Amino acid sequence: MDFSELESSNRGLTLIATLIPPPPQEKEMQMLGQVYNDKLEIVCLKREQDMKQLRTEFDRLQSDFKYNLQLLSDRDKELSG
Repeated sequence: MDFSELESSNRGLTLIATLIPPPPQEKEMQMLGQVYNDKLEIVCLKREQDMKQLRTEFDRLQSDFKYNLQLLSDRDKELSG
């Protein structure tokens, strides 16, 4: 058997291997992996929504704090002057 015959027989084996479906456990593992990825994506999206909400709340609290701090500073100036 020379190289060209070996190459030709390998192409045939490759073709046959692509036509044979994967074993059931491999399909199950692929499905489980896809389910896991889908759930992980949902968790990530939920986490992003939570982060946006927390950031909005933090910004509001920070703004309120700065406003109140300014009120106290203005009051202190009036009392001392």
